[in-house]
Amino acid sequence: MTYTGRLKIDMLEVPDDPEEIYNIFYERGWTDRLPVIPPTEKRVTGFLRGMKKDPDEVLGTLPHLGTMSQ
Repeated sequence: MTYTGRLKIDMLEVPDDPEEIYNIFYERGWTDRLPVIPPTEKRVTGFLRGMKKDPDEVLGTLPHLGTMSQ
């Protein structure tokens, strides 16, 4: 897990190939065959800047989707 300021994130290294990224997400059950845009640190940080809520506020939880080491 990486801590960037107030944002705690798990990082996953993936190839720089949209099809491979899609396949990895699908194999892990993170997509239902809809298009995938990987949540990069830059995208997540930009999203949080646009919110009117405290970045530490929990908006919901997801079930455990497997380990990041797969």
